[in-house]
This record gives sequence, structure tokens and C-alpha cells, in this order.
Amino acid sequence: MFINDTGRLPDSGRVCVAGFSPRQAAPTTWFDVRINAARAEIEPMGEPRNPAHVLGVGTEIQSVKGPVFAAYFAASRERFDAQPNYKSGLFVLVDGAVYAVRSENVTTSIRRGFSTREFILLRGDRPQRSVRYPWPWYREPFLSSAPATCARRISCVRWQAWCGPTPETPMPTLGMIGLGRMGSNMVRRLARAGIPCVVHDAQTAAVRALTGEGITGAESLDVFVARLPRPRAVWIMVPAAVVDEVLEQLTPLLEKGDTVIDGGNSYYRDDIRRGEALARAGLHYLDVGVSGGIAGFERGYCLMIGGPAEVAQRLDPVFAALAPGLDPGDRRARSPGGRTAPRGYLHCGPHGAGHFVKMIHNGIEYGVMAAYAEGLNILHHADIGKREHAKDAETAPLSAAPYYQYDFDLAEIAEVWRHGSVISSWLLDLTARALEEDAGLEDFGGRVADSGEGRWTLAAAIDQGVPAPVISAALFSRFQSRGNANYADRVLSAMRKQFGGHQEKPPAPKDGSGPDS
Repeated sequence: MFINDTGRLPDSGRVCVAGFSPRQAAPTTWFDVRINAARAEIEPMGEPRNPAHVLGVGTEIQSVKGPVFAAYFAASRERFDAQPNYKSGLFVLVDGAVYAVRSENVTTSIRRGFSTREFILLRGDRPQRSVRYPWPWYREPFLSSAPATCARRISCVRWQAWCGPTPETPMPTLGMIGLGRMGSNMVRRLARAGIPCVVHDAQTAAVRALTGEGITGAESLDVFVARLPRPRAVWIMVPAAVVDEVLEQLTPLLEKGDTVIDGGNSYYRDDIRRGEALARAGLHYLDVGVSGGIAGFERGYCLMIGGPAEVAQRLDPVFAALAPGLDPGDRRARSPGGRTAPRGYLHCGPHGAGHFVKMIHNGIEYGVMAAYAEGLNILHHADIGKREHAKDAETAPLSAAPYYQYDFDLAEIAEVWRHGSVISSWLLDLTARALEEDAGLEDFGGRVADSGEGRWTLAAAIDQGVPAPVISAALFSRFQSRGNANYADRVLSAMRKQFGGHQEKPPAPKDGSGPDS
């Protein structure tokens, strides 16, 4: 939800306000807020707290009363002195719900002389004067008696809000098995949101790395399970091939009512089997497709969830903390209501549904990546008209050499595509970064792996009778990159020699710049 001219907060309650900036967050202080028709009274309650405790996100706010336009926060001089034009915002806690509010286009100059925190709280059918107002240049539009004027002024300020558990609300504790590239960063993101975690990995060094950051670790499964409060929630973040092995060791240690979450790239049919087996033991099972890679710690993770809806709902604070949250620049996400998809996570259906959706997601990813690679390869060879070309029976003549005289800067082309282009994407961002580091990609041999999702996507397409030529071509291209076409290529060369006496030429250089390429 967005807190603007239609935003709402309770008529009264315990409110927590904290400064927010992309660079640094101010201390959190609790306030007792009593709102009447004329003014807002704000009184401090208690000592400053760490803002990390109010960053947790969770379920949609259900019960809110009384219109409030917005509340603004200016940090103290001691904390933010001499930092002009930083994005100002706040976190507000009201009756057990955290609103993490971020301004999209309001800029505040933190000036010398601000020795106390100052607020504006705007309430009612039209904004009302508050205890203090630190921004005189906003005073007249906000305090105007004409509702239309106020509405126009405030509608220019778009606010983004999440809600979730408070420091007083018990957070679900999550156990994480598997502390690889994604698992460890997921734990860090959860911990930053205030969700307690217990971690375990076969590599004790991975466990110790996180315990060194203040996260509870366990070097054995017995200790791991014992340190989780009931009902337990255990997230398995391991390769698909070893999930069953982990479950064989873990399941006997769990009790009825505990939940197991498989966040790897498992085959959805295995999820159906596992969900049924664990249900017979009184255990709950969720399959969660996770997208976000190693950048998910900062960007958040896209989560596709399968399994019983009521089980997924109980773990909503975990999913919400891992997910990216609302994008203030996305118009479609400005009125999400009770939907979670605009926040980056979705309950997709029963057992297997989460990994089925992730399977198709990865199949699409194969096709998109292949399209980028093929297009850049054509650009890479756009100088072919400048090269020497053999003139013999084994080489196709190049009749259009004058039309291929280009020396393209692929790093710059990828960069310009990132800005305003219809093919811009995060994958293109990553490609541009790689080309900027090394346009020749000399550190890569071009052997492209696959973890199974593309194959499973094509199996589903075959079962359904649905054509998927782009995904299939992308998958087969990966097979070829690993040398799996070498024997077939040798067969072709042998046949050409047998029927026409054609002699095989030596392989082209690694960069494809040979005279007959």
C-alpha cells in the first residue's frame, strides 16, 4: 500500500519513527501518539533502538482506522550533520504493524542547527498543523485550507509501505541447512530483518563464518534441531540430487507439526512424492523456487511457493523478509491490497507448484540468455569483411564483405541497451558488467552447464503437446557447448570425406577470428 492522500493509520496508538537513508539509518525512538481533529501530540517513550529490529516485513495490515496523510522525519544534527539532499523517509510502527515508508521524490536538506528530531504528522480530511514542521518550503501547500490543493500537492509525493512483525511480536525462527552462495546470503538477509536463524552445513567453515556474524550455528543435525523452537521450520538449500539424502537424516529428528522447506531446484514431481511422504509422518512440506542469485542479499529474492496455503501463511514473515518488497517505481504495484506478488513472493498452489513455476522460469531464462549470447556473437563477427578468406572448395564465399566492416565495442553496446531499451533486464545488466571487465571474455571457455530445469521444462511441454522451440534450442546449445556434439561433428566430417573427398580444415581460433570463420 502507498501512504499518500488516501493513506490511513489508527486514530491513536504506539508509534515508532526512525530515519531512513540508502546510506545510513538513524536510531529508532518510540513515541506515544494521540491524534485529535486539530493536532497531533507526540511524546517520546523509551530509548533509541537499532532500526534493524523494525525492518522485518510480514503480513498485510488488516485493521486500520482514521485517515492520516503522512508523517515525515528529519534526522538529528548529531547523526546526519552536513549531508544535504539525502532521501528522507521513515519507519512507523502502529499497534503491532511495521510500516517501512520510503519517499520516492522528497529531498530533505539536513542543516546545521537541527539538534532534535522534528516531525510533521498530517491528519484528517485535510492536513493539520503538527507539533513541529522542519521544512518551511512545504508549509503553505500542506496547511492550505483547500482540500483539492492539498491533494494535488500530496499526490506528487509517492510513498511505499510494507508492514510486518514488531520487536514485541515473536518472529518465526528459521533453520537453514546448506550455506552455499545463496543459502548464506539468505540467512544474512533474514537476520538483518530481525528473524532469528539457526544454521547447519556439512562444511563447518561455512557454519563458523555465520556464527562469527552473530548467527546461531550447529555443527551436527542433532544440535541443529534441538536449537530450533517448536514448531520447527527447516529450510533446505542444497542441490536437488542430495535433498532426499538430507531428508533421510533430518526427518527422524523432527516432530509432528514441524515444517520442511526445499528451496533448491528440485523436480516438482519429487516435491509431490516428498510432500505425501512427510504428511504421513505428520510433517508439513513446502517447495520454494528461489530466484535472485548471489545478488539476492541486497536485491531480495523472488519466491515461488508450493504446498498447503495455511502452512505458507504461517511463514509469511520469512518469505516477506527474503522478497524484494514493493517497487516504488512500478505503477502496477502501487495498490497491491492483500496480494504478495507485487512484493516478490507468491503461493502458487499445492505441492510441486512452486518448483513447477520455477522450472518454467529457468526455461525462459535459458532462452533469454541464449538470445543475448547469439546477438552479441553476431556483433562480435561484424568485422568479418575485413578478414582474409580462403578461396577453395571447402569455404563458402563471402560475397558481401563491404557490408561487414564494423568494429563494435560490445561493452558499450550492452551498456546503452540497459537504458530505455525494450530488451533491458537484470540479465543484460550482468552481461554488461562482464563485458566491461573483459570484452574478450578470455577467462571463459564457453562450457555452459545446466542444472536440469530446462530438460524438465521440455518434458512438461512434450507431455502437454506444447511447442517450445526457443527453450529446446537454448538447451541443446548448452549440450553442444560441452562437447556433446563432437562425435556427431566427426561423423559429418567423415561422411563428407567419403562421398566427396573433402578434407577437414584445422579448428578455428578460440575467438572465432580465423580466415574461414
